[in-house]
Amino acid sequence: MITVDVPIFRGVPHVKTAADLEGAYVVIIGSSYLIVIEVQESLMKKFQDEKHELLLNRIGWIVNVATRLDIPLVAMAEEIPAMGSAAPSIAEKFPKDTTIHDRMGFGLAAGPEILDAVKKTGRKLPFLAYYFQV
Repeated sequence: MITVDVPIFRGVPHVKTAADLEGAYVVIIGSSYLIVIEVQESLMKKFQDEKHELLLNRIGWIVNVATRLDIPLVAMAEEIPAMGSAAPSIAEKFPKDTTIHDRMGFGLAAGPEILDAVKKTGRKLPFLAYYFQV
């Protein structure tokens, strides 16, 4: 038996095993898009080496899964000219036609080209992969 530990299903009484989700993946996969935000070396180098590598590996895995499942991807980085683009080890996993948008404000709607890219996915359910330090 495979136990399910997906945050959106925590506390839902009828979802305890992968079998309980049978059929749900089609809806989730068909409705989802992945947003990769600010996965930049300049930001992630603040981590200790082992945490930095772990974060890159986890985000890379998420990108690989999304790509294999044909989940559209919207990528962006903050102030690319000053801070650099997406980490090369992540960007190399993006589908070939992926544009890495320069995010100059807060939120997806801050850049009309980013919002347009989201709309072009035709999907309604975002999943996020990003660097965040508190």
